[in-house]
Amino acid sequence: MTRIFVVDTETTGLDGVPAGDLVLDIGIVRVDTVTGEVLPAYSKIVGYNVDDWDYAKRNAWIFGHSDLTLDDVRDGVPVSCVSEDVRTLLAGNIATAYNVPFDFGKFLRYRPWAVSCHLAPDIMIAAHNLVDGEYEFEDGSTSWPRLEKAYSQLCPTDPAGLNGVQKHRALSDAMAAAHVMLRLVNDGIYPREVTA
Repeated sequence: MTRIFVVDTETTGLDGVPAGDLVLDIGIVRVDTVTGEVLPAYSKIVGYNVDDWDYAKRNAWIFGHSDLTLDDVRDGVPVSCVSEDVRTLLAGNIATAYNVPFDFGKFLRYRPWAVSCHLAPDIMIAAHNLVDGEYEFEDGSTSWPRLEKAYSQLCPTDPAGLNGVQKHRALSDAMAAAHVMLRLVNDGIYPREVTA
């Protein structure tokens, strides 16, 4: 199949649903790896009663590094509705992310999301073939490259229209990841066709 959904989430923390972290913003783009078409497929701010949140959730990293606010989350679409939309969109389809173990492994595989889809290779791992991470280890290897670095190096013409700034919002990050994936497809590093 040459249609792949690229998913990104913005969350209250890095530990995942089992540790009490929540998805606050989800963006999904549909990519055709043959034509190179990248289209927004879904984007929602997830609504919660933020008045019940503890200090850590109210001061999550995302609130200081994007334009997402507590009021946006308070006014967002209830998680039950968003998770149902996402499950329906991705059911039986092929999807990936820039860091699959984070988005899918820590969040989207758990309730209320419980997404059931076929996972394509991780874009971040594939990007590491061409882009070094920020940290070098004693053996000379590097950490995984951040999306912003991979995008700026692999997509210098800025096809996602970021204008040099990663917004740390789910849809714009999914768009950037999708264009990184397409560059990797064109370079023969990422599969053009993924089977379910």
